[in-house]
Amino acid sequence: MQSDTFLDYSLGPTRTLWHFTYPQRVDDIVAEGLHVTDIPTSATEDQGYRGIWLTEDPNPMAQGWGAGVGKAGARITVDIPHHAIPGLLYRWLELAEVVGIEDYWLETLNKIAGGGQESWYVYIPGLLPLLEPGAEQGIPAEWISFWEIL
Repeated sequence: MQSDTFLDYSLGPTRTLWHFTYPQRVDDIVAEGLHVTDIPTSATEDQGYRGIWLTEDPNPMAQGWGAGVGKAGARITVDIPHHAIPGLLYRWLELAEVVGIEDYWLETLNKIAGGGQESWYVYIPGLLPLLEPGAEQGIPAEWISFWEIL
């Protein structure tokens, strides 16, 4: 599977997206980068990928995780170089279609997150399966251009 969503280099040298997280995690993220987490493709625990959730919507109120506190308490700006994008950065709904995620699971995740799945992306280093040993490398700290506590 390969995404061609961002192969238009007229967009500039990078693609800017955002990652929302807990404020107490910002120092570690700025120092170490973003580590991968579960990208579940079904309700079965052993199905999915290891990756990083991102969004094209910088508005914390649109995230549904709890604006100002909780997971939407800090916004990390990530500038992904275009040379790193093919095969690694996917619109969530496009990935869901390609891998055949069932509608009920898409609806469940969207509801849990408070909506907004149309703006979600996942960065998956090498499309590593969920249980791949040593699959923790994610987005390097050098790609983080800005952060703020909301």
